[in-house]
Amino acid sequence: MAMSMSRPDPSSPGAVSTATFALSRRGFEQGEVRDFLRMVAAELARLQEREKYLERELRTARRSVPNAAVALDEEVVTRMLGEEAARILHTAREAASQIKTRSEEQAARLMREATDEAQRRREEAEVEAARRRQDASSDAEAELQMAKQQGREMVNEARAYRERVLSELARRRELARQQIEQLVHGRDRLLQAFERARVAAVDVMAELTPLGEPSEYVNLNPVTGPVPLMVPARQPVPAPAEEAPPAPAAELDTPEPEMIEPEMIEPEAAVAGEEALESIDDEFELDDDAELDDELELELDDELELDEVELDDDADDEVVLAPVVALFAGEIDTYETTVDTVDTDDTDETAVVEEAPVAESRASVDDLFARLRAARADAVVERARAATPPPHAVQSDVETVAPAAAADPAAADPAAVDPAATPPAATIVPSVFQPSPEAPAASDDLDDDSPFGRRDAAITPLIVAAARKLKRVLADEQNDVLHALRRPDAAHSLHALVPAAGEHVERYANAVIEELRHAALAGAASLDQREVGAHERDIARADALQPALEAIADVMVHPLRERLDRAVADAEGDAAELTDHVRGIYREWKTQRIDEHVDDIVR
Repeated sequence: MAMSMSRPDPSSPGAVSTATFALSRRGFEQGEVRDFLRMVAAELARLQEREKYLERELRTARRSVPNAAVALDEEVVTRMLGEEAARILHTAREAASQIKTRSEEQAARLMREATDEAQRRREEAEVEAARRRQDASSDAEAELQMAKQQGREMVNEARAYRERVLSELARRRELARQQIEQLVHGRDRLLQAFERARVAAVDVMAELTPLGEPSEYVNLNPVTGPVPLMVPARQPVPAPAEEAPPAPAAELDTPEPEMIEPEMIEPEAAVAGEEALESIDDEFELDDDAELDDELELELDDELELDEVELDDDADDEVVLAPVVALFAGEIDTYETTVDTVDTDDTDETAVVEEAPVAESRASVDDLFARLRAARADAVVERARAATPPPHAVQSDVETVAPAAAADPAAADPAAVDPAATPPAATIVPSVFQPSPEAPAASDDLDDDSPFGRRDAAITPLIVAAARKLKRVLADEQNDVLHALRRPDAAHSLHALVPAAGEHVERYANAVIEELRHAALAGAASLDQREVGAHERDIARADALQPALEAIADVMVHPLRERLDRAVADAEGDAAELTDHVRGIYREWKTQRIDEHVDDIVR
């Protein structure tokens, strides 16, 4: 009988006893097979029970003698195991000893190889690290040198441009001074010519024969001055228009006068009007014409304000060109006279006048002085500006603007300048008020997107703003110091003039703290593209603004305090001398020190 494919487990007595097999026609007796299987199962069960018993006995024996070591020698082993077993054991021991020896040798060899490999790799790593450190140092040194070179080039270029601008400004300042001197000189000459013409006109008017004897004369003769104007008290009878011949041109010879201080000259017409009426309250004041470098202050008369006067220093006979402005055009009635020759001189002012028929004006003397009172300084200035040509439009000859007759259309000018007596043309000096030269165009190599270029483009406006704020603080402090010195009980000491050193430094630092912070952010942003908050945290962590604040104290505030202290000591209680010293010190700081050091402080 063949066994089925699903065989029972032979190690299990239960499986053996219950095993079943397939039936076939020929095979063993089923009863005998089952009996045998039951016996085999019983034997397996007995053997398993014995195995369990022996295991329990073994555990018990081990627990009873846990550390008992049996000393086995050759004889005991031979006696217990026999010769063959002893020989096998000896061979095993020798093999174990050989294996151990070979293992130790192999372990030592592997250790040596590992040590050598580790040493070699460590040396290679050290060489590579040294090479990389050297390369990094070389690259950093090259970058540093290149940055220094670029910085020196930028500084040199900035200094060169600054020198060019300063030289141009100095040239223009000198040219402005020369032109202002020429303006003053021309104004004085024009005043003298105007005065001589007025004297000549007064002489001509005095020589006029009235129609009748006046009942009263008004004497306008000043203490020292020209011939007075005799004005009849009654209204003159106007002459027919057809009897008034045209007035010929008066020839004026105006030689070169001496230089006269501007404040010593006053129009005589206004003085005569004030002495005659004693009610004219208008005074012609002098306005500031130019103020250069806090040193040049010049006052010019508003009535004779000239926009441009040009003079050629090379020619002795050339004169200053200036537009001649009619001050009272259309307001004062003129008397028509015929003047043959008006010869003026520095020493003797005389006029040879040929009598001619006179066309009397309809306006009365009262109207004349009323109009003089109405001619205030602002109206005169407006008319002078309206009649003055724009700059750079001065003609090569002098244009004479004569006042027009207001009432009588037949009335003509009292005197006219002969074209033949026109002075020679003067060489036109270019005005200082011209456009400033443009800054040099940035070259292609400077207009790059490098970190230095981005940083400079960002901090340049900050430098300008910081300089402006520092100068404002300096000006306020100067005003406070000067105000303190003006007090009667002023104490001449450094502590009485300026605050303590810490507060003094803090005043200047607080003025530019925002510019310094923005400059630090611009420098950080030129190196990486992180967000602004990260840059601010880095700046706060590194305290990047502290060097700039220390520089403000070292190069600006402390030297200023030392200079003020020395000035207080040198003045020895003299308030006027100390005030002069203080003005000079603050002027030096405002014009030199701040501009010299603000660039380094912000950068």
